[in-house]
Amino acid sequence: MKRLLSSRMTRFIPSVLFCGFICLSTQATWTTIFEENFSGCTNMTGGISSQTIAIRSNNNISDFNAVGLNGWTGSTTVYCASNTVNGAANYLLGIGSSGTMGWIETPKMNLSGGGGDFSVTFRAGIWSGDSTSIHVLHVLGNGTVHTNTITGLSATTMQTFVVNGTGGTASSSIRFTARVNSNNRFFLDDVLIEGEPVTLRIDVASVTADVFAGKTVSAVVEATDVDIPILAKVDSTNIPVGNPYSFDGINFSWTPQVTGNFWVKFTVANQTSSAEHTLFITVGLPDPNVPTVTTTPGSILLSWEPVPGATGYTVQVYKLATEVDVFTEDFSECVASGTPINWTSFGETSGQLTGFGMTVLSGWTGANVCGVNATNSVGVTNHLVRMGLSGASRGWIQTPPIDLSVNGGECTLTFRAGNWYNLTTSSGDTPREINVLHIYEEAGEVKTNTLANITGLSNTTMTKYTVHVTGGTANSMICFSGLVAGANANRFFLDDVRLSYITEGKFEVPSSQIVINGTTARVFGLPPLSEYLCTVTALDGISETVSPEVPVRTTASTLIIMR
Repeated sequence: MKRLLSSRMTRFIPSVLFCGFICLSTQATWTTIFEENFSGCTNMTGGISSQTIAIRSNNNISDFNAVGLNGWTGSTTVYCASNTVNGAANYLLGIGSSGTMGWIETPKMNLSGGGGDFSVTFRAGIWSGDSTSIHVLHVLGNGTVHTNTITGLSATTMQTFVVNGTGGTASSSIRFTARVNSNNRFFLDDVLIEGEPVTLRIDVASVTADVFAGKTVSAVVEATDVDIPILAKVDSTNIPVGNPYSFDGINFSWTPQVTGNFWVKFTVANQTSSAEHTLFITVGLPDPNVPTVTTTPGSILLSWEPVPGATGYTVQVYKLATEVDVFTEDFSECVASGTPINWTSFGETSGQLTGFGMTVLSGWTGANVCGVNATNSVGVTNHLVRMGLSGASRGWIQTPPIDLSVNGGECTLTFRAGNWYNLTTSSGDTPREINVLHIYEEAGEVKTNTLANITGLSNTTMTKYTVHVTGGTANSMICFSGLVAGANANRFFLDDVRLSYITEGKFEVPSSQIVINGTTARVFGLPPLSEYLCTVTALDGISETVSPEVPVRTTASTLIIMR
C-alpha cells in the first residue's frame, strides 16, 4: 500500500534541492494543498504502446475523468503504467514515447497563501536508456512559467524529489515535462503540493433593491478562488415550499410570492478551506397601483389591481388642506387722492388716515400716504396707495391690529409694490427699498421685528412679494415703510396686502362612509364642491404599502376627477 507523504504536516526538507524556484534548507510547517497517487489507474496494464491515453481538444485527459483524476491536462503520450521501474507494483504514470516529448499538468490550485511559498514533492524514474533529467514548471494564472530542472533520475528506482517554489498565485499549476525530444520517457507518482492554507472568503452581492412579493431577487456568489473550480451550494430550508428558486453555482434568482423574512445560506469550498454566507431577504408588499376613480352623485367609486401577497385592503379619503385668509386689503375704497393726515411716529393709534375711515380701510395708520385710483407711473388703474410725498419725510403705512396667534403664530404675507417713476439721483430720491416690519405687544411692551427689506422695485410694473411671518400675536401689526428718512425719500406704491396660512391637518372621511368589497371601494355621503385625496393601502398582517394619491372634486350631482 502506498505511503502518502501528506500525512506529515511538519517535515524536514530533503537535501535534494533544485533552485530554479527557491532554495530552502529549513523546516517548514505547511498544509496539503493537492496530492495525487494515481491509484485510480488500476484498470490499465500492459506496455507503453497499448496504454497511450487520448485527450480532448482542451487537453483534459478524457480517460482520467473516469478514474478520479479530473482536471489534469497533458499530451497524447500520457499513460498509466505498472511494474515498469524496478519491478514496482504501484500504479503510476508514464509520460512520453520514443521520439515524442510528453507532458502532464496538475489542475489549477490556490498557492497564494503565506506570501506564495510552496513545496512540490514527487517520485520519478526513467525508461532504461533514456535521459536522466526532466523539467518541473510552475505555471502562473497569467501564463508566466518558472522552470526548474531535475537531474539524476534512475531507470531502476523511483526516487523522491522536492522542489520549493515562491510566487504562488490563486490559480497556479505544476507541469512535469521531458527535457529533450528523444530518449525522453519518464514515470511520475505520488505528487504532493504543500503550502500555507488560503482562507476562503465568500461574498454574496444582492443586486435587488426594494424586494417585494412578485419581484425577482437576484444575487451573485463570489469567492476568493475565482479561477479555481469550487463547490458552491445553497441551503434553502427557509424558502417556502412551492416557491422554487434557481441557482447555477454563481447566480441565485428567486421570485417570492409571499411576504416575510427569509434567508438563503451559500457555502463554498476549495482544497484547504470552506466559507459560508447567509443572505437575508425581507420581502414586503409592492405598492398598489394608482386606483381608478369613477363618480356617482355624492360618492366616489375606487377600483385597483390585486396586490401580490396582500391579505386585505383599507381605503383613506381626506379632504384637502385649504388656505385660510387672516387679513386682506385691496384698497378698493381709495376713491380720492389727496394729502393725508401725517402721522409722525410708529404705533400711532389716536386716529385714522384721511379718507380711510371706511369699512374696508378702518384702523390703518400711517404718514405721508395718499390714495391712488387713476393710471399711474406703474401702469395700473386699480385702486392702491402711495407712500411718500414730494418734499415730505419718509412715508409709511401700518395695518390695524390683527390676530396672528393662530397656526402657531406663523403665516404668509403677500403684497404688490412698485416704485415712483421719477426716483432718480438728480431728483434727490434714494434707492428703491421698502422696510417690512412686524409690530406687536408683549408683556405690555411694544416690540418691532424686521421681516424683510425689499429692494430693486420696478417703476414700470407692480411686483408681487412674499414674506414669511413668525411669532404672530393676538395684536400684531404689519408696517410698510420707506427705508431712508428725509424729503422725497422712497416714494412707492402698495396694493393687495394679504395674510394667510395653509391648514396642516386633513379631514379624514369616517370609515363608516367607506364600503370595501375585494378590490373596489365606495365612498358615500360626501358634500358637493369639495376636494378630496384618495389612497388604497394593502395589508398582509406584517407590513403595509400605500398607493399614490388620487385627487377628486365633488360637484352637486357628479364627481370631477382631477388628474
